Amino acid sequence: MVFAGAALAGVAAGGTARAADMPLKGPAPHAPYSWTGCYTGFYFGFANANDPLTTDLNGYAAAAGYSLAPSSWGISQSPSVLAGGDLSCNWQPVGSQFVFGIEAEGGYMDLTGIRQQPAPGALTTIKVDSRLGPGYGDFAGRFGWVAWERVLFYGKAGVGVIKSFSQLTDSPPDTSYIIAPGSKLITPLVAGAGIEYAMTDRWTGRFEYLWFDHGASYLTCGIASNDINYCWSQRPSTISSWKFGASYKFW
Repeated sequence: MVFAGAALAGVAAGGTARAADMPLKGPAPHAPYSWTGCYTGFYFGFANANDPLTTDLNGYAAAAGYSLAPSSWGISQSPSVLAGGDLSCNWQPVGSQFVFGIEAEGGYMDLTGIRQQPAPGALTTIKVDSRLGPGYGDFAGRFGWVAWERVLFYGKAGVGVIKSFSQLTDSPPDTSYIIAPGSKLITPLVAGAGIEYAMTDRWTGRFEYLWFDHGASYLTCGIASNDINYCWSQRPSTISSWKFGASYKFW
């Protein structure tokens, strides 16, 4: 009995020593979220444009009997729903709070408006129909700063692509009836900013403002009933857009 007790005590002491030598296991260390990767997503929102400008280049208003009509006039376009998809890739250097990326997006946007040329003391029948859309795209670079690991504040700048169409018309009783259409695929500069949040390791959500510059002007021309060719310069409007989106990190 004495020997048995001593043996058991020895086994217990050896087991305790081995247990003391084993490393303690705790929770796995937290792996910080990385914004590096490629994403695809969708968005929705709205856009607004308020300053397209039409300029009478060779005196059609005077020929039609409206000598006091201004040579240039603006137009307000109706807001449009905005919806589409995007593809982007980010790079966040290890240990850094800065994020660099590129992004391409495209979707639906249709901004339209109609306004007659103003004239003191009379209402002309000269009017211009203006349209931006119904689709658009843009390609931009992004630069961001990470706060609280999963929140990204970013700015972006690049170039957009959108079709601008205008048509100027005049109708009897004016003496020079005319239809003068024109269009151009414009490539305005774009710039914006937003905030993005990593909801999970794969899904992010964001809110973004994006501004489009005027883009290049173009001409609308037509031959009037007096057999003279008249032209108007059409300067497209700037565009402001606001949108919410979600993206999936697929790589």
